Amino acid sequence: MSNGYETIGRTPLQLVVGVDNIKIICKDGRVIQLSYEEQEIKNFLHTQITQHQITSIQALSKVMGWQVLQSSTHLGVGHMEKIGNAAGIMMISPTGERVLAIRNGPNSGVRVAVQIPKNQQNGTESRSDVIVDPKWDNLGGYFKEVDMDRMKGRNLVNKIELLMAALN
Repeated sequence: MSNGYETIGRTPLQLVVGVDNIKIICKDGRVIQLSYEEQEIKNFLHTQITQHQITSIQALSKVMGWQVLQSSTHLGVGHMEKIGNAAGIMMISPTGERVLAIRNGPNSGVRVAVQIPKNQQNGTESRSDVIVDPKWDNLGGYFKEVDMDRMKGRNLVNKIELLMAALN
């Protein structure tokens, strides 16, 4: 679980230590057999941590009123991780003005980007008579990466909570 967020995100798994192997039973029913190689166990745990962080952020987004656009614990885009799989999530603020994209990999670490709406890029607002709902003005735009090392917070989930609050 994530420190301070025990009620929203838990990733239970069971380790069965045998004589010549370790059996892992995951929450979703998957059974994984590992040898006693230290690196195998490390790789598995690093992958579980990245997946847990993304599922915790997904639960947090629901609590804070953000809408999840996409979430995956096994991303097939971006560069390939040396071990395990990257996890990611994209969510939109309650007002529909900001999109937050998060990619978390066991080796590459976390990358967070915020979408800058097209109407805020150049400072001019070009409203159309045909499109009346302002949410469509935010389509397009580009993403700007957030330096997570400079953000305050105890852990990744706490930093994302603070970022979501600031963008809201």
